[in-house]
Amino acid sequence: VRAWKDAGERRLASEMARLMLFQVPPAWLAGAVAAPIPASAAARRRRGFDHGRELACAVAGMAGIPLVEALARPRTFDQRALGRRGRIHNLQGRFQALPGATVPARILLIDDVCTTGSTMNAACDALRAAGAVELHCLVFARV
Repeated sequence: VRAWKDAGERRLASEMARLMLFQVPPAWLAGAVAAPIPASAAARRRRGFDHGRELACAVAGMAGIPLVEALARPRTFDQRALGRRGRIHNLQGRFQALPGATVPARILLIDDVCTTGSTMNAACDALRAAGAVELHCLVFARV
């Protein structure tokens, strides 16, 4: 994950997506769309790409489902140095649906790493508030 995100080894996204799809029950894909957890603006500037979108795009392509960008970029601090409480506080209310976006009912929400679950929980709350009914979360790694 570090080589992909921080050292620019972008070719790893497709391999990560392939490994992730082994864990997805087929029922999660039926009628679903893939949606990324978007990178913050600071992370995107630092890396030169949106790692969440890149990974979600690879998963969606291999799964044969559409990719939608349903969430606006969060305004958050870098999570890597934060503990559990800091992460929860950093993300509370930080995700919102993109203005004017139609949020699909069934979403496969994709992120690279789950540490405390704070990011996924905050993103799911925002998507539910915008109309999502069924959410399944898929991550490459759990720390």
